[in-house]
Amino acid sequence: LEKLLTVSPGCIPCLTLQADYFADIDQPEEATKVWQKILILDPSNADAKIAIAAGKKAAGDDIGFLESIKPLFINKNVPYDSKMKELLPYIQK
Repeated sequence: LEKLLTVSPGCIPCLTLQADYFADIDQPEEATKVWQKILILDPSNADAKIAIAAGKKAAGDDIGFLESIKPLFINKNVPYDSKMKELLPYIQK
C-alpha cells in the first residue's frame, strides 16, 4: 500500500485503506490526517466526512459531531442508510 501511494499519492481508494488501517491499529490522529487529505482531493467524499465526524463523536463532542454530519444530510449522493446509521444513536437517547 505504501509503494502504491508513493506512485499514486492521490489514489482515494488507497488512501481510504490507509485511513482504515490507521484506525484499526488505534492511531486515530493518523487516520484523521489521511481522511483530511482525502477531503482535499475530493471535498464531497462521504466516507471521509463520516470518519472525521465519528472522531468527534468518539471524543465526546456530540454537538461537534452533529454539526459535522449536517452536510451529509444535505448531500443527495449520500445513501439514506449511511445517514441513518450515524443519526440512530442520537434518536435512541
